[in-house]
Amino acid sequence: MSETQRAVKRRRKVVKSCTFCRKRKLKCDHGKPMCNQCLERKLPHCLYTDHFNFQLTTDELFSDSPNVELIRRINELEEKLQRKNSDGGIVSDSTNCSSTPSSNRSSTSTGPRNNPLWAYRTFIQMDGQCIVFGPTSWRTTVVAQGDRFVKEYRRLWEMIMPERCKLMSNSWSSQKMPITPEEECVTSALCRELPGYQELRKSVEKFFDDDYHAMFKVLDKEKTLNDLERCFIRCPDDDDRVIDIIAPDGDGNFCKAALILMILCLTKFEGSPPPSFSSFFTSLTALNLSSKLSFVERSQFLVLRFFNNVYYSYVCSEAPQVGGMVSELCECSMNLGLAEASTYYKGKENEVGPLYTLKNVWLYTLYADVMVAFEFGRPLLISDDHFDPETLKCYEQTEEESGGFLRRRRLMLMKFIQVSRYCMTELNSRSSSGNVAGAVEQLISYIQENLLPIRYYTSQKTFCSVDFFDIMVLGPSLGMLLNFHNIQRIWLNSPVTSVKNGLVKFGFLSLSLSVNTILGVLERDGGKDGHRALHFALLLVNPLLMRVLSEMYSAFFHKLSLFEDGLIKSIDWGTCAIELHDLDVPTTEYYSFVGAIKMFRKIIDELFEPSKAHLQVFFSKSYAIATTLALEKVSRTLFDRARESRTKAENYCTFTDEGTISQETLNEMTDIFWSTYEQQSQDLWSMKPQDF
Repeated sequence: MSETQRAVKRRRKVVKSCTFCRKRKLKCDHGKPMCNQCLERKLPHCLYTDHFNFQLTTDELFSDSPNVELIRRINELEEKLQRKNSDGGIVSDSTNCSSTPSSNRSSTSTGPRNNPLWAYRTFIQMDGQCIVFGPTSWRTTVVAQGDRFVKEYRRLWEMIMPERCKLMSNSWSSQKMPITPEEECVTSALCRELPGYQELRKSVEKFFDDDYHAMFKVLDKEKTLNDLERCFIRCPDDDDRVIDIIAPDGDGNFCKAALILMILCLTKFEGSPPPSFSSFFTSLTALNLSSKLSFVERSQFLVLRFFNNVYYSYVCSEAPQVGGMVSELCECSMNLGLAEASTYYKGKENEVGPLYTLKNVWLYTLYADVMVAFEFGRPLLISDDHFDPETLKCYEQTEEESGGFLRRRRLMLMKFIQVSRYCMTELNSRSSSGNVAGAVEQLISYIQENLLPIRYYTSQKTFCSVDFFDIMVLGPSLGMLLNFHNIQRIWLNSPVTSVKNGLVKFGFLSLSLSVNTILGVLERDGGKDGHRALHFALLLVNPLLMRVLSEMYSAFFHKLSLFEDGLIKSIDWGTCAIELHDLDVPTTEYYSFVGAIKMFRKIIDELFEPSKAHLQVFFSKSYAIATTLALEKVSRTLFDRARESRTKAENYCTFTDEGTISQETLNEMTDIFWSTYEQQSQDLWSMKPQDF
């Protein structure tokens, strides 16, 4: 026998068992598409290799590497190629792009579904930080308008940011900043800036009598006052002077003291903590990273800090801090088992406070997870393994909330969490189907079934009868509807009339809600504490207002700079008027573009009416609202310059058919538009936002 003949390998024995049974040495019944062993264990796949025309070693076949999956995929493609050659047709590869879930998948389906929106992400680098935002982030929507628009948008923010930073620094220019040695501990520096003990106590009592506590109810007054007494050590010679802050039980739980300081921020410092407070909060974060603190008070503190801080973080460089805060909150609440507070903490109320406060902390943890997922365009941090809608049923009524008013709030919040979690999973998860239309339907149904008719929120005359808690869920619901229609327009290239009209409709509803909330809260306050009232109003709508201005102005600008077929002679070819008393979106006629611009400005200008002069005083002293309004004024001016550039570009080029245009003429008009716009806007970049 020759060497060649001796080198021929023996025929490999065909393996008929599935890979799972073979690896575990189980008896396989060879059932297809799934054997009984795999069915009993509820495995996602049951893979057979007997039909593969490849030589595999035992290690390759039964290792944890994805070789078998790859080979199966190759086999499928070969079969499709054979069908193509035999039929002479084109076989599309849609295996990984299922638009709806399938409960009867065959053994030849490959892995999880592939969300078509997952690829739409934007990478932003600012102040040395690198951040990726996903599909539902308004930053991703802005970047999608094109490089030229993004360039202008960045220049816009470069103009506004110095003024914003100046406002932030000025907010503490009147505070006495202690000069402390580097070795001085954080608590000592903090005590230097604390008010007297009696003022601390008054701030705590004030907190439990105002909107913040009524809105969230995550703390108990008696327990909080007791923690104040134990954590803040007073001078023996001066009973009103705080000289130290301690963890009273010797367990390192400084979160009890942090809660008191957070209350002080909300009641005395208009939500903006002094530098020494921020240092103390940062120290707690560092301590948690090293020790993984698991105290109920830590989750309560993080909930309040989220609602105080997250609504001021529009700037990309601030985003990681917000994301990190919510990550801590989710991890801490899950570790504490707050999803089943009645089970784990019943009988321990003397230590942790009433059970309803813990249940509320869990609800707002879920809420914060949804809000950050939406603003960042990322998947939810709390998986369905930790979220059971059935568990929430025991939350419907608590020992403290026996009235219908508070029960309505709780039910409304729970239903919003369920709907919004579905939406975020559908759009921001890799393994979802990306069913945007289904998410839109769910949100509209939620609003119609759980809230007052929309006209109550869009009219100043009826807004006085609205429960401000409604804004907590209606604001993000409208923001999602605005964003989802924009996603359909930009990423999915949907030509449907209702998509473009939906973008306009829900953008205007969002803007009207934001303006009415700001004015309504300030009017209800009656001038008693305007700064605090404005802070509370912004807590409800600030992220929504920033999203509306960013997404709507980018869409308006995009429409001016894009020369679409049929939009050559006039950009105002729509005839339909915009109504804000319902959720209906026209499906046959477009909204008037010029009419939309006029109405958009009319709504935002309600903040600057002469009759509101007594309220405008507070706008200039809030860096949050000042930044937002500066963005609107600068964007408005740039839009007007772009509109003039559009007119000049149209007048310069001639064409015979208004409905069609050659690519050459289209390119020429686009170049003329941008060159004219750059010339006309050149003088604006040297101005300050307040000059507009």
